[in-house]
Amino acid sequence: MTRLNVDKGIYQPFHIYLGYVYGLVLVIHFILSLHTIGYPWKRLWQNPSLLYGEWTSTRVLQRISAWILLTASILMVTTGLGWNELIFYRLVPFTLHIQIDQIITISLIVHIVTGLKSAAARNSIAVPDGGKVLTILSILLILTVIFIDTSLGRKGVEIDDEIVYPDRYTDQNNTIPKRTGKFRIGYRFSGNTRKLEFDPEKVDTLRPDIFREGYFSVFDVLVHVAERGDLDLEYHFDETINTYVIDRLEGTMDWWYEIYYDAGWPESNYYRMDHYPWKDGAYLTFFETSPERIRETHEFFKEEIERLENNNGEVIIPNVYINGITDNWQFENVHVTAHNLRSDMFQNGTITAIDVILSLGDQEELNYTLQWYESIGEARIVKSFWVEEILGNKAQGRCGFVHEEGSTIGLDRGGNHIHLPADIKVLNSPDYAWWFYICI
Repeated sequence: MTRLNVDKGIYQPFHIYLGYVYGLVLVIHFILSLHTIGYPWKRLWQNPSLLYGEWTSTRVLQRISAWILLTASILMVTTGLGWNELIFYRLVPFTLHIQIDQIITISLIVHIVTGLKSAAARNSIAVPDGGKVLTILSILLILTVIFIDTSLGRKGVEIDDEIVYPDRYTDQNNTIPKRTGKFRIGYRFSGNTRKLEFDPEKVDTLRPDIFREGYFSVFDVLVHVAERGDLDLEYHFDETINTYVIDRLEGTMDWWYEIYYDAGWPESNYYRMDHYPWKDGAYLTFFETSPERIRETHEFFKEEIERLENNNGEVIIPNVYINGITDNWQFENVHVTAHNLRSDMFQNGTITAIDVILSLGDQEELNYTLQWYESIGEARIVKSFWVEEILGNKAQGRCGFVHEEGSTIGLDRGGNHIHLPADIKVLNSPDYAWWFYICI
């Protein structure tokens, strides 16, 4: 097992360090404020006009925002620590971490604005030397909050305190799609959008080699609606890329799709549409794109099938990267085998992204733990296994492992990192697999 020193983004350590910086700067700012302005502790709860005896709404608002900011900051830093969930769990849940962060942002803005207004009102009064330091600390606080809020946003998974253990995962009916599905057809040139519905119980799959009865892909949805006469669709199966290809939809060529599950968001992808499982609560759109985009996607697919054929049908991934909280590892030429973890949805022998981790475990290259989630945070329909821990790096609160697989050619295009759970992401033979620990 080789340790790998790589930097492919901002990870959990940086987020935690920013939290420490924020807490430290806030404490220094608070202490220096008391020292510079000369707050007597016995007057903190008295007349809000602490400096010059003036009872003003600005000073009242500034004092209130200061105490809200201090209290919320203590709670945010506390809930962000790894031991918080282990000690307080239900009493101080990690879900407060993000909610409190929003309160901090608002109160910080209010506190600074009212502070500037107060300073402007007394511009003829000499400000102590410590005022310059306070100004610098205020700027540091603002910058730290901005970095915390923006550098890690919209990446990775939400690990909430709502957990359903694997023994609750009992039968196929727990995961089979049942709700009326909806999707859209977007026309690039006219700008029009058409909305369609379907009954999942009436959809059959064109990939019985992948899906078990009752389960189907987003491409199957399109074919089903076309077969009932609501769409004009021409398609064929291309063995060289192992997927169905849309020749024409509503008389035009070059169609692709965009999908996200409950509480997700739109994202680009380089993933076969007849592999992507439909799930209750999904949002699906088929749209016209460029010939170059389709050609590029098919080139990635072809590369995978050629690699699979060169390895005599065995899935061997040239590089698997794992980025933990502090340590990173790289594994080369990883032989991946099926573990049939999701035998409810897939045919036996179907290899998914989670099999990469399970195979490395079989080869005694790492240890891991899995966790079944019915829901995660705002995503009420999850119903998937999550890799809870790898090599001692355990998910805590909103921090955990996410993954991506695909061609290194498309790595910079962003289409490999999609929010498709690892246990239902079917693999062919990707160029790499990357698991990394992040916080959102």
